[in-house]
Amino acid sequence: MKFTLKLKMALLAGVALCGVVALTALSYVQTNKVFDAANYANVNTVPSLKVLGELRRHFLRERMALDAFVVNIGDARLASEEESQVAAEHDKVLEEIKAYEPLISDDKDRAYLKDFGEGFSTAQAGIHEIVAESKSHHDAHGRELLLALNADFEKLGVVLAQHVDYNISLGDKGSQEAQAERKLALVMGKFTAEDAAKSIQNSRRIPELVSVQVGA
Repeated sequence: MKFTLKLKMALLAGVALCGVVALTALSYVQTNKVFDAANYANVNTVPSLKVLGELRRHFLRERMALDAFVVNIGDARLASEEESQVAAEHDKVLEEIKAYEPLISDDKDRAYLKDFGEGFSTAQAGIHEIVAESKSHHDAHGRELLLALNADFEKLGVVLAQHVDYNISLGDKGSQEAQAERKLALVMGKFTAEDAAKSIQNSRRIPELVSVQVGA
């Protein structure tokens, strides 16, 4: 079998070129990872914190409306307004829980939402009891129930705060990953550029046709 030196050099250049193509593809993948990691805060963390902020706002407003209802139970008009406000804020909280579902990042994120949702549903039974007792003019008992329910409300507030902190940590993690991927992408890009230049230089050094006998 007979190979020319030019053919052998061309084959070597081809192998080098394949390596360059592979590094280029890897560099492209790394660049996409940098973008995805850096963009995580925009597409997930910020929307998640916005929804959780609205959820907390409506949750607190429901608590305030319930307090006002108990305090103003002697005034039929005010009590009715506050009761309507309690119901409206309750629906808003449920809407925000639903709005958060597409933003869930992982199992821990899902667990926080589940814990709050289940605790919130349980608390509604207590709210209904407070409203019923207050309307029945069992004011003292209604206030006692409200004080007891506040402990459950505080626990839900802690869950919400932890959920917010977790989303912030996810955003920080995305930023750190973006920095790491960026460094790797720069290294890959450097290798790609250097290897491409070497391949071009080697291809220009291929000598003219020279026969080389290789064992048959």
